[in-house]
Amino acid sequence: MKPLSVTLAGAVSLFAIAAMATEAQAVTSLGMFVNDYGSDAGKVDPGGTDVLGADFVTVSDSSSTRFSDSFDLSGLFGTFNPGFLIDRLELTLDFSEAGPSGFWFFGFGESWNVRVQGSNSSASNDDLFVQLNDASAPQSLTVSILSDTGSTDAFVHSLLTENFEFWFSETTTLADNFDLDSAKLEVFGTATVIPTPFALPLLASAFGVAALFRRGSRRTH
Repeated sequence: MKPLSVTLAGAVSLFAIAAMATEAQAVTSLGMFVNDYGSDAGKVDPGGTDVLGADFVTVSDSSSTRFSDSFDLSGLFGTFNPGFLIDRLELTLDFSEAGPSGFWFFGFGESWNVRVQGSNSSASNDDLFVQLNDASAPQSLTVSILSDTGSTDAFVHSLLTENFEFWFSETTTLADNFDLDSAKLEVFGTATVIPTPFALPLLASAFGVAALFRRGSRRTH
């Protein structure tokens, strides 16, 4: 597990970029990505060996290769672009038959969690887990600096890698599945104007913290 101070340092540097801007707009939507799953024309076939319907994918905890998907953020704001401050990422999932049901809290029944990737791909304690609930579908969850608590660093990791990756975990003992129709990721933030003399030093600072973040992660894996 990486030191929390490294994760916070990365976040503070990214947020300090906008703090030094001379002009900032209100938080607004900077872009949206939508994946509609299925086998019909124009639909998305996600990673894994889950069964595709015409307009959905059946996510199963017994598939030989589990569902995974990601959204490439690089085209939206570029590498450490000092002209943007990302406030939060909002993931909305449209699904059915995910539960929770039965005595899931005792390991019997069905209970699914969406899992947003953290910096350590071989561990889970830095990922963000949120339980799915049929009654809330389509269900939205917010990934921000506020959700990066303890060892969780899914928000900072998504910004540093410019990639938002997620999949699902099921916590009960029996084989279960649910139907996932779509996933939408919306990026919220502020567009800022930074004086030219400040832009390059701030960009260099962001790269320096990113390097520190990576070195800290390697030392603690």
